[in-house]
Amino acid sequence: MGELGDRVGIVPAVAVSVIVSLGCGMIALLVWERSFAGLRAAAHEPAWLWIGGVMSVFIIFAVTIGPPRIGVTATVAVVIAGNLVSAAIIDRLDRKS
Repeated sequence: MGELGDRVGIVPAVAVSVIVSLGCGMIALLVWERSFAGLRAAAHEPAWLWIGGVMSVFIIFAVTIGPPRIGVTATVAVVIAGNLVSAAIIDRLDRKS
């Protein structure tokens, strides 16, 4: 991501990363499930369960922007801490539903 971000900018690099991830996910879904039925089922779930998709964009931004500013170790630590905090929040929300 660093080289692509340097060449085209951070936001376009993140957009390309998300698009490539979407394509890979769709291919994997077709290979394993042989249909897109899982997408229809997911569309009927509560919106808060989609937080993982939003959080993945923040993780990509953090990994793209963080290392040059605070270093790789600190960036990885922040991403792991963010994952743990968000997991705790999601678990708390799941128990209430």
